[in-house]
Amino acid sequence: MDGAPGCRRAQRAILARFNPGWEMLDRIAEGRTDLVFECVAAGNAATATDSSGVSLLQWCSYHGDVSAIKFLLTHGASLQSLGRYYGLTTAAFHGHARLCQYLIEQGADANASDPDTGESALHAALCTSNRQRHDPLVAVLLANGANANCVTKLAVPTEGFIRDCRTKGEAPLHRAAAFGTEATIQMLLDAGAQIDARDMNGESALSWASWYARPRRALDVEKLIEACALAMLDEISLLRFARCRLAQAVAQTYRRPERLGRHQSAERAEPTHSAGSVS
Repeated sequence: MDGAPGCRRAQRAILARFNPGWEMLDRIAEGRTDLVFECVAAGNAATATDSSGVSLLQWCSYHGDVSAIKFLLTHGASLQSLGRYYGLTTAAFHGHARLCQYLIEQGADANASDPDTGESALHAALCTSNRQRHDPLVAVLLANGANANCVTKLAVPTEGFIRDCRTKGEAPLHRAAAFGTEATIQMLLDAGAQIDARDMNGESALSWASWYARPRRALDVEKLIEACALAMLDEISLLRFARCRLAQAVAQTYRRPERLGRHQSAERAEPTHSAGSVS
């Protein structure tokens, strides 16, 4: 019951009575990151935390406020407090393109992956169908050298989705086929994504598009269909196909003449005369 909304509101009211700064911190946590400037000006430290122990910098990162983050950094906060890779994966998950660009400029690695799941920032940016917010982020990551063919680890619980989900050794293109748009897929293909890549179950990006019931009118998957159909041909099938075509070519070149009439046969049967023979 300690986590019930009523208990939390009562806790905030008590804290605000003894320390008025708590109320402002909670408002910042709710999205009013513009109050960071007033909060610090009122004497609160740039490293201050709210009643749950979450710092101002973390809340500003959660809401994607780059200006507030820069302000806090100049007043003693540190990007290190955001955790691994300065919170790049978290920023990507929430769709903060400008923040991701800033974090990369500060040294965050666009290709860093979670040590437990193998998920990269690209994977995190492809966990939702809200492409209006996340596609610009995908473009930022790819422009900064993100690997379009990185794959996750196998069967590891992931926090990228709401319910019980595990990674499947999937590439970003798999998730793009499930949640992205044609533009999302094209960005990855332009960046060198392997169109016929398979996950741990042998599923292609086209398979993921099918599993998630992506309609053709919303997602043009013709290119995926063509590529995956070709990928289904293994080396033996390709060899058989090549042998068949070779046999056809040989037969075409050395095929027997069609049945000739008597007159044509007689003409072909007559011996040819040499140039010096008498007629």
